[in-house]
Amino acid sequence: RLLAMRVDPARAAGVAERCRSGMGWSGLVPVRHHDGRSVVVDLRVSAAFRIAGEECFLLSAREQRPQWTVGQSVLDGFLTRSPIGMAVMDQELRYVWLNDTLEQFGGVPREQRLGRRLSELLPGLQGTTIEGLMRKVLATREPVTDYEYLGWSWSDPHRQRAYSTSFFPLVDPGDSVTGVCYMVSDVTERWNARQLLSLVNEAGTRIGTTLDVLRTAQELADFVVPRFADFVIVDLLEPVLSAEGHGAWPTDAGPAPARPVMRRAALRTVREGSPEAVARIGDQVDFLPPPHGVDLLINGEPVLIPELDAEDRLWVTHQPARTARIREFGLHTLISVPMRARNTVLGLTTFARSLNPVSFGPDDVLLARELVARAALCVDNARRYTREHTAAVTLQRSLLPQVLAGGTAMDVASYYLPADATDGVGGDWFDVIPLSGARVGLVVGDVVGHGL
Repeated sequence: RLLAMRVDPARAAGVAERCRSGMGWSGLVPVRHHDGRSVVVDLRVSAAFRIAGEECFLLSAREQRPQWTVGQSVLDGFLTRSPIGMAVMDQELRYVWLNDTLEQFGGVPREQRLGRRLSELLPGLQGTTIEGLMRKVLATREPVTDYEYLGWSWSDPHRQRAYSTSFFPLVDPGDSVTGVCYMVSDVTERWNARQLLSLVNEAGTRIGTTLDVLRTAQELADFVVPRFADFVIVDLLEPVLSAEGHGAWPTDAGPAPARPVMRRAALRTVREGSPEAVARIGDQVDFLPPPHGVDLLINGEPVLIPELDAEDRLWVTHQPARTARIREFGLHTLISVPMRARNTVLGLTTFARSLNPVSFGPDDVLLARELVARAALCVDNARRYTREHTAAVTLQRSLLPQVLAGGTAMDVASYYLPADATDGVGGDWFDVIPLSGARVGLVVGDVVGHGL
């Protein structure tokens, strides 16, 4: 009832006998579809057995589908539309074939690659290391996958990019290795994300190791040079550096001045002696990248200047001395990030590059913002600690007796030496109390806890 073919009793009997002997049977058979059309299926008869005296057969069928074959159009797709660069190398590691994507990655035309080796064409890549991996694949027949590395290419000579490459051997029908194929993809964004996370994590252990404002600012500058920038300055508002004032501007320091008074708190460059800097540590400064004013510190976003032009009229007019240094030392890109913590304006950190030819980009702004935010929190903690520490020392000294009198009973002298010579704040106190009957009470005590 299911067969869509002429009944063949002899063939059916032969199939049944084969299955009774336990050998099974398989073949292509046309059967009827419920909509009336004929469908060719791969029919398999696996076993013969009896149920209630009736002979039964176990059958399974799968519709036969046309086998997909690789045509020229598919191969052309590898050449033109594949996002992964691919190449075939011979046993001497010379290029035999490559697709368009790989040609674009390296910036070397296909005709110049064929017959030549990678190390001859792209010296900015890790040519020797990569060829060593390909030789290992040829020798062991074991593939190497996801090898990541940094390198320069002719297609983007001013920026180092990250690549992930996999290698596998090519084997002919006679089981001989004829060459090696490699596939490469650009993973620069993934690499940069990992580097950013790594830098931020490391910064957490390197910035803010002490409760000292100037030390924290210098730790920020030391950390980012030369990892991230070639030239870094950290300028803090004068109240932040003062132990006497609140150090929180403009929240509790009155209206903002037209030009904030800042001092250079930290400085670091890749050049000995920091010749790029106009001001030295401790000098009064008022640097804000033109055309920005005090609003940049209060509520502004980081300033990114991908291409710093020393001939810019604003810079020449407002920052003539700094513009001369920019021109002299080749500072070509800049990021300025306001330092704020707990709604408190602290200052401004500026990053620049000169020897590093790569311009800052949006991803660099994210990193700079994160580094400055961490440093700002540490600076604010140090500022608050210094303020409270100064108040605690002042209070403690005011509570100690200025004059000691033992009356007629004894002579009294005192000396106060805190156990912690650095912080100087302890909870110890003493007093001499005159009593009646020519008596004197000598008292030494300790206060549990620290601070005000």
